Amino acid sequence: MMLLERQTQLQQLETLLGDAIGGHGRVAVLAGEAGAGKTAIVEAFAARVGESAAMLRSACEDLSIPDPLGPLYDLAREAQWALPRAIDARHGQRLPLFSDALDAFAAKGPSLLVIEDLHWADDATLDFVRFLGRRIANTHILLLLTARTDRSEGQMRVRRALGEIPAGSVARIDVPLLSQAAVLSLADAAGRDGD
Repeated sequence: MMLLERQTQLQQLETLLGDAIGGHGRVAVLAGEAGAGKTAIVEAFAARVGESAAMLRSACEDLSIPDPLGPLYDLAREAQWALPRAIDARHGQRLPLFSDALDAFAAKGPSLLVIEDLHWADDATLDFVRFLGRRIANTHILLLLTARTDRSEGQMRVRRALGEIPAGSVARIDVPLLSQAAVLSLADAAGRDGD
C-alpha cells in the first residue's frame, strides 16, 4: 500500500506507542474529514507495530440505534475476554465492568487498542473511552481513536468526551486531505486520471 504525506502522523503514533510500552499510556485521536485517510494510517501503523504490542481492533457502526458498547465487544473478543459473562457478573453496572476491561487489557502487556469511527459511538462507548482515558497514564496501553472533524452531533459528543480526559493523556493528530500532487501520484500509480 502506497501511503503519501503521512510520515508525520506515523512518527507521532510510533512515539506515543513507545511511551505506552514504557508505562506512560496515552489516547491518540486521528482526526480528519471523511475520506482523509485515517483508516489507511491505522493500517500502516498496525503493520509497523509487529510484536512490540498486542493489537486489539474495533469500530463503531453507523446504525440508526447503535448497540451499547459494540467496540468493547470487539476488543473483548480479540483479547479472549468473556465480556457477556463479565456483564452478567457486574449486573450491567458500567464502572465495575470498565474496571474489569482495563484489567483484562492491561494483562495483555503493551497494547494498542483501536476504536475506529468514534463519531458513531453510542453513549456507553463514549463513557468507556472517557473512563479509560482518565486512567490510562500509568498503563502500557495506547488507545488509538479515529474520528471525523465535521460539525455533526456525533463529533460534538466525541469532543465533549475527550475534553474530560486529562490533557496530558490525549494527543490529537490531524489528518489533512492529501495535496493535489499526492492525489495525482496515487491516481497515476492506479492507472487512473487524477483530475
